[in-house]
Amino acid sequence: GFTSLFSSISPDRRWIAIQQRGTQGIELRPWPALDRRWMVDPGGFEPRWRSATELAFLVPGTTGVFQVTIGGPGTSPVGKREAIVEDPRFADTPGWSLAFMPNGDLLYLQSPGENLGYYVRVVPNWVKAMKRAVDEANR
Repeated sequence: GFTSLFSSISPDRRWIAIQQRGTQGIELRPWPALDRRWMVDPGGFEPRWRSATELAFLVPGTTGVFQVTIGGPGTSPVGKREAIVEDPRFADTPGWSLAFMPNGDLLYLQSPGENLGYYVRVVPNWVKAMKRAVDEANR
C-alpha cells in the first residue's frame, strides 16, 4: 500500500503515477500490481496523464509544465523530461493546478497580467476617522 498526496492512473489503466504524502518526486508503478517502481522526476509534483503514454507534472521553482513519455524501450518505461509549456504567469493553486481537456489541450490558471503593486498603504487613525464619518452621516 501507499499513502499519496497526488496519484493519477493512466487512461489505459496500466500505470499509476504517485507523489507520496510529505515528499516531492513522482514514482511510476504498474497498475494494479504496484510491484515495481521507477522515478519519473525527483522534484516533480502533481502528476496528470495527458494520454496513456504522456505524463505531465510540475517542478518546484519553475513556471511551466513538464512531460515525460511512458512505455518506451529500455530498462525503464520513463522517457526524458521535456517542457511542454513555459509561462511566467503560470499560477500554482491549492490542489490540482492543471488539467487536460478531452482533446489534449492543457488548462491552467494564469496570474493577472497587470502588476497591481506589492505594498500596503497605512492610513493613521483610519478606524477612528471612519467611525466619525459614520456618526456624522447618521445625524
